[in-house]
Amino acid sequence: MEAREGDAVHREPEVPPDAALGVPEQPGVAEKERTLVLSGRLRSKPREGRPDSRGNATSWARFAAHEDDREGAHMFSATFHRHSARIALGLPAGAPLTVEGYSHDSGDPTGKRLDTLSVINLLDYPGKPDLRR
Repeated sequence: MEAREGDAVHREPEVPPDAALGVPEQPGVAEKERTLVLSGRLRSKPREGRPDSRGNATSWARFAAHEDDREGAHMFSATFHRHSARIALGLPAGAPLTVEGYSHDSGDPTGKRLDTLSVINLLDYPGKPDLRR
């Protein structure tokens, strides 16, 4: 399945802030993982998921994101966390979304397991209230 025209992916630059300033990296200090902003469409109706490690509700669905460096859509198994879990449950399959989250490679060379996407924020979705005044 392919993402429709107009879907796009936006990636944060890979340069750590200290590197731009010429500050050497400190050995043994873990680098914080950066979030991705992806645009695409839900390929399934979101369903309730298992509670996260803190007992908070989650939901999940298949999500197709368009990436400029790939031909066709990148399919993810997306888990919606925090406030995005409740919002996602009200969205239909096929809904266009712009999400912020963390991507995790499945590590499956056969391609049978989808990469996962932990969504922490829904930046744009159908029915989003316009808070600009």
